[in-house]
Amino acid sequence: MHRRDWRNVPRPPAGAIVAWYPFDDSIGFPYLANFATQNLGTWNVVGPPPVPVGGEMGLAFSFDGVDNYVESPNSIVSNFGPAGAAQCTGGDFSSCTGDFSIEAWVNLQGQQPSSPETIVDKRGPGPIGYSFYINANRIGLQLADRTGPVGYDNYNSPAVPALVDFHWHHVAVSVSRTKALVWFVDGVARGYSVPAHTGSLVNEASLRIGANGPDNPGGFFQGLAR
Repeated sequence: MHRRDWRNVPRPPAGAIVAWYPFDDSIGFPYLANFATQNLGTWNVVGPPPVPVGGEMGLAFSFDGVDNYVESPNSIVSNFGPAGAAQCTGGDFSSCTGDFSIEAWVNLQGQQPSSPETIVDKRGPGPIGYSFYINANRIGLQLADRTGPVGYDNYNSPAVPALVDFHWHHVAVSVSRTKALVWFVDGVARGYSVPAHTGSLVNEASLRIGANGPDNPGGFFQGLAR
């Protein structure tokens, strides 16, 4: 999801990055390393393997929008605790404030999703966890902590018509659990949403790229991503 060093030695971006999946071929598909933690574990590929293609930088995967995705086993790096948690090291989550950011490069190949298409999903039964997605010409995030009428809320950015063209776009959400979700497209802030869910997002589900988790099948991503 981030660029890597072109000397064939993966090097994560500076900052507190806990997971960085570049989708490049430095160790061979389907071994998709989390270079931020030097975790070279094998990912599970479901359905026809996503096709490696040229990306905005390096390689990307082409997802068919029908039945394929990749997933990684549950890990502390992809779990986020409650807002303002006192525990900063150890335990079962990687963020002691509950805050986090997700970003990716996507190319929708001209199609406008008629229903949410998942980029990253980490949700378990309850539901509990989070899902980052594209819906029509917006990016969105579900936060699920089992509170409120249904246990979750979906938050969506303002409309970004450029998302549905044939070009690469960098999409991101920066999550401050007690303040706001800030939406970014191509490095430009595109508004904010006020979150209502500040409880723990920790679950034992796998991290999926390109589809919803097992408790809510579907949401297959169609297009290119890295």
